[in-house]
Amino acid sequence: MIIDSHAHVHPDPGGLGPKQDASVDAFLTALDASPLDRVVLLPIEPFIPVDFVFDVAARRPGKILCYGSVDWRLGAGAVEAFDALASERPIRGLKLHPRRQGITLADIDRLAELVRVAHRHELPTLVDCFPYGKGALRDESLEIVEALAEAAPGAHIIIAHMGGIRILDALILARTSYTIHFDLSLTFDVYRGSHIEQDIFYAIRRLGPSRCLYGSDYPDTDLTGYLKGFREALDSHGFTGEDQDWIFGKTAQEVLRIP
Repeated sequence: MIIDSHAHVHPDPGGLGPKQDASVDAFLTALDASPLDRVVLLPIEPFIPVDFVFDVAARRPGKILCYGSVDWRLGAGAVEAFDALASERPIRGLKLHPRRQGITLADIDRLAELVRVAHRHELPTLVDCFPYGKGALRDESLEIVEALAEAAPGAHIIIAHMGGIRILDALILARTSYTIHFDLSLTFDVYRGSHIEQDIFYAIRRLGPSRCLYGSDYPDTDLTGYLKGFREALDSHGFTGEDQDWIFGKTAQEVLRIP
């Protein structure tokens, strides 16, 4: 089974940037043309609403799955809302996006309760960790992951994009706990051909394929093209068929509880 565990659509086709088509129709066309068996859409409340991604998932029942998200700034209301969401809908995890949701280290106490609720529902928490745009050099997303892991021991936490340019820092952090995982989306496409490409596959090997989940970060990358390029890169770096079975499906099945 091939699972893309990280993709986006947006109610506004240009809502993820003027150079990207984030429309539902473009996504469904790309999905239908791809070899993917499952794809997981990520909401980011209130930027990309949960109800919206579930409406998209209903267009391809069983093939499109969804994370959950809440506006963490609602305080106790956010915890109650996520608890209800996890009870009522078949979400695959909690999505937190520090940059888009304005999350800082000062917010850990409130966020930790959300992560603990997700853990109680046997759901992982995925944290966007790709330094980007204004303030990128002050990015503290990995420090947020570390603080959440300490505040919610045993909770499964996924470092999205392998930490981006901070990939080796992310590796150090991930090796502190067997419940921290790598999401492999986007970073290979951004740093392909640079010295960081070596770091990407070194980090996957060191952490282990059974703790790495393949993703594309569509529409930042193409559903089929990124998959093809990543598989070719894994082949060239000596990853076995069994390694790739974990990366492209088995890890996501286990961590996101996909049957």
